Amino acid sequence: MNKFIFILNPKSGKGRGAQIFKLLKSLLLEKNINFEIHSTTGKMDANAISQRIDTASTDTIIAVGGDGTVNEIVNGIIESKKIVKFAVLPIGSGNDFARSVNLLENWQKVLDYILLSDNYKVIDLAKIEVKDSKSFSRYFACNCGIGFEAEVAFQASLNKYLKGLPLYLYSVLKVMKNYSSSHYDGKLDTFEINSKKILISIGNGTTAGGGFKLNPFAKLNDGFLDYCVADDLTKFQILKVLPNAITGNHIHSKFIAHGKFKTAFFEIDKPTCIHIDGEVISTNAKYVTITVMPNSLRTLCRE
Repeated sequence: MNKFIFILNPKSGKGRGAQIFKLLKSLLLEKNINFEIHSTTGKMDANAISQRIDTASTDTIIAVGGDGTVNEIVNGIIESKKIVKFAVLPIGSGNDFARSVNLLENWQKVLDYILLSDNYKVIDLAKIEVKDSKSFSRYFACNCGIGFEAEVAFQASLNKYLKGLPLYLYSVLKVMKNYSSSHYDGKLDTFEINSKKILISIGNGTTAGGGFKLNPFAKLNDGFLDYCVADDLTKFQILKVLPNAITGNHIHSKFIAHGKFKTAFFEIDKPTCIHIDGEVISTNAKYVTITVMPNSLRTLCRE
């Protein structure tokens, strides 16, 4: 079988997806690969395409894009209960999932690795259930942010020029000016929260926001999710802690709590922003439940 299905988001990486389409197709033809390329045309299109794919004729789906594209395809795979291998060709703005599976480099080198390697591992995913004006659930592969982190993700999505760490640093500074923390009442397994927090970051992978190592001990296949909970910080405290978040050393701050869990629940005192894999899914969440889903997706990794 060994047919590769590429789902390409032309808007990924500030339009980089559209730029590489012809070259990607040319390289695959040159290598005599059995493949299909599907381009997305709008939000949730990658999800719909992944659900339509016939797994009788293919065994590998490749996301060509960033974390948002990864998220849509992963949700499509899980929702349609497909048994399929998954890989990512990273051309997005953040690429945190690609970073977590050690596939963050020149996309043509990653393409060669995808075509030649069979180093697939079964990784965990996570399910989030949200109640705002309605109730819904989604899955995420790498990270979830509640509060400040999600506001930063939203701000980053509006920027048409920057990408990677500079994009998220700029967005942090912009959000920081007027952000007001929410009060959380809930717990992550046995760790209880009943106070104002500037953010709650949940990691299946180690990084969020294009390289911030918010959950440095997270592992994709340990059966747990990691949490990083930050107190209601002042602007000065944010600026003091932020540089350390790039390397993961922020966890030593007295303002940060971190650990591992399997199930979490929060009630939030006011409408609050949430992102999963860099995509904002709610701006007015009131109740949130997050659960680890062990051994959920066969994914290409590199040691």
